[in-house]
Amino acid sequence: MEVNMAYKYLLLALFSMVFVTGCDEPIQPDITKPSSTGTIHGRVLKANSDIPVIHALIKTNPPTEEVYTDSSGRFSFRKIAEGEYTLYASCEGFDTDSISYKIIANVTDTLKFKLYTSKRYLEFYPLKIGNYWEYHTGNNPNVAYSMEVVSDTMIKGIKYFHIHYVTYSGNPVIENRYERIDAALGLVYRYDPFYDKELVIDSLAAKEGQKFTCNMFFGFDYPCLSYCLGITEENIFSKLRKVKDLQHFCATDQPRYTLVEGIGIGEFSYFRVGLFRLKYARIDGIEYSTP
Repeated sequence: MEVNMAYKYLLLALFSMVFVTGCDEPIQPDITKPSSTGTIHGRVLKANSDIPVIHALIKTNPPTEEVYTDSSGRFSFRKIAEGEYTLYASCEGFDTDSISYKIIANVTDTLKFKLYTSKRYLEFYPLKIGNYWEYHTGNNPNVAYSMEVVSDTMIKGIKYFHIHYVTYSGNPVIENRYERIDAALGLVYRYDPFYDKELVIDSLAAKEGQKFTCNMFFGFDYPCLSYCLGITEENIFSKLRKVKDLQHFCATDQPRYTLVEGIGIGEFSYFRVGLFRLKYARIDGIEYSTP
């Protein structure tokens, strides 16, 4: 009996040592599990100089946090989820600049923005009451589509321009559109009464090679990734103007369109339908036409 009791006490002592040792061992982090966030540092400067832009607002799309530049024009996004983003830098009195960037886990990178003191990109989409556009297909003298800014209106406390978008196929069909421009970011929004919300239809600040999510042609049913193919200069309406070439990558037709500086949409096409070109426009009371 005494031997058995001694044996039991020995086992109990051994178990106690195991538990004490286990509790004293610190928990080690799992260093094999990678982080899913990255970091961006950046600086915002005035174009053609090294002068910092102070208190410039930096936003991302898709949205994350919003930050402002410090007294040296610097900013940081820390622990931002990996993925593809467009970053916008804006400040009152300056153009908005944008950069497309892919966040990679555990990577820190530095970006630089250059802000110009004008808002020239807003001229690619002139929204003003009385502005009017006519589009034709091929050499057909008949109008295929027209757009006219007929008024402005308030929807949920936000001012939109009311546009008549007319399709001339048989009897004219009028579609009421409501659009506005966020001048700070250069984003064009369209309000959809059916969904009772707005969507981005263009990013006027987009540069060549940049991608952005928007939908100029299909509405909420087909969310699109748009791509700025290039920015060139062409002689349009007897003047050399900047022209942005853009394409939607969505649905079957994958629309492509141009934005003309000082004019608006210059042409648009669908994969299965064809090309529609601007033949007549009235912008700020001035008429433009091509033969």
